[in-house]
Amino acid sequence: MVPYLVCFVFSTVLIALSEYSLRRNKKTFAVFLGCAAVLTLSIMAGIRSYDVGTDIDFYILPFYRRAQSYSASFQSLWSANAENVEVLFLILEYISANVFHSPHFVMFALSLLTNGFVYKGIIKQRERMSVAFAWLTYCLIYFNLSLNMMRQSVSVAILFYLFSDLEKLNWKRVIFFSAFASLFHISSLIGIFFYAVYLIICRKNRIGGLRQVLFLVFMLLPVIIPYAIRMIINLGILNQRFNIYLENQANAAIGNLIFRVLCLISYVLLCYHTKSNDKSRNYFLLYAGIMNTLFIVNNSQIFIRLRAYFEIYSLIYVPSGLRVYSKKTRVLVTVFMVIMMIVYWYYIYIYILE
Repeated sequence: MVPYLVCFVFSTVLIALSEYSLRRNKKTFAVFLGCAAVLTLSIMAGIRSYDVGTDIDFYILPFYRRAQSYSASFQSLWSANAENVEVLFLILEYISANVFHSPHFVMFALSLLTNGFVYKGIIKQRERMSVAFAWLTYCLIYFNLSLNMMRQSVSVAILFYLFSDLEKLNWKRVIFFSAFASLFHISSLIGIFFYAVYLIICRKNRIGGLRQVLFLVFMLLPVIIPYAIRMIINLGILNQRFNIYLENQANAAIGNLIFRVLCLISYVLLCYHTKSNDKSRNYFLLYAGIMNTLFIVNNSQIFIRLRAYFEIYSLIYVPSGLRVYSKKTRVLVTVFMVIMMIVYWYYIYIYILE
């Protein structure tokens, strides 16, 4: 527990200094500090025990050993890929096994990619929020989750980077980044759905009433998804092993729900007072926040994994929401949010797992 908190604080201080350097136009030093912060978390993820993270036993170690067995060529490893695991993950495993001779390299590399894309996405929003507070939010809400699903977290981070700059979104960028992310985890094709949602319910040219109706229709996804997946499995399109992802797990649903509502409420208030020229962004982030909250109703693996694609946007709407308060109130709310996130992190990632 203590090493993680020390690492979180140290990397957040580096990000704060980087943010300050950017404001002083010291861009080279700011980049250096930002890279140091990203490396801090990545090194900790790389040297951690094999007991930390469910992907270690299910993917990292088994495919590392397989890569050792097929060391003659990557083609032989790819031919033995009966599970159809994504190609870039296999490449990293092959390099880890035959160049660095340690599983810790692939653990480090996956975390470096995740942290790097998250940092790039956060930096794009620096005019609207505190980068340091967004990074601390990432450390306390998302980082430990990324250790449990390392392949998917790379994909989540790539899509977060893509959608952090809505002004530059177009079909070419969405398809390219979604396809690239799918080389780590196929679930990243959800990026195409995200863009469709953005076009349908978030763009300024939507008719008000239609927007609300479509918004409600998309809210029904937590109910529809389990039935749709079971149908796809029964049709033989998905392997029967995916049934395990639909099994509900015990969790602190009420606590999770309250936490997510508290994270979102300041941003809801901000949106209410925001000028119209920011409404497309507000609708998109509100949709992500509401879906992240609604997905709590089902705690199956498939919902935990899908929720990750929505939860990552809390790194934007939690710190952005603080702008709605006066300077003195903002300090008090910030302290409250930090304490709440620390309690959440301890309960979800330490207390429950003990």
